[in-house]
Amino acid sequence: MTIEAAKSLLSSGKYIEAAELLDSMISKKPESDRLWYLRGIASLKAGNHRGAQQSFIKAAFIRKRADYYRMMGIAHMEIFELEDAIYAFQTAFELDKKDVLSAFFLAVCYTFFDSPKAVEYIKKANKIDKKKTKQLLNNFYAAFFGGSKKLDAKTKKNLRDALKRI
Repeated sequence: MTIEAAKSLLSSGKYIEAAELLDSMISKKPESDRLWYLRGIASLKAGNHRGAQQSFIKAAFIRKRADYYRMMGIAHMEIFELEDAIYAFQTAFELDKKDVLSAFFLAVCYTFFDSPKAVEYIKKANKIDKKKTKQLLNNFYAAFFGGSKKLDAKTKKNLRDALKRI
């Protein structure tokens, strides 16, 4: 089997099958950073955050790449291990200063700590790619606030208006 077969399984939502295929491929080629990265994706999609983190760490140990650290950050962020997420996103951003996703996720993480660094990183993301940053902010709004019954219509409108100004 090939990496393309594993990617196909991942894209069709067959995460367990992809993980099994990747495990068999890794057993033959454990030094492949790309296989470990894909194994991390399979674990993350299947909801196994610890397994994902371990796979991304192995991939990054073999070869330092921004996307490996970014995904490691996402695996941490999804279970609110925010300090670990910040470390991973910061490393990704240091490896690739044009990484709008890492800059955006750093802003999100720092927001939870009410840190002024949140504004700093959202400005960096906006400078890298204004359109992508606006899309990410809109997605973030929709996921966390759009359907919230805890926020009244006026507060939601104010949030949407604030997003439009960015």
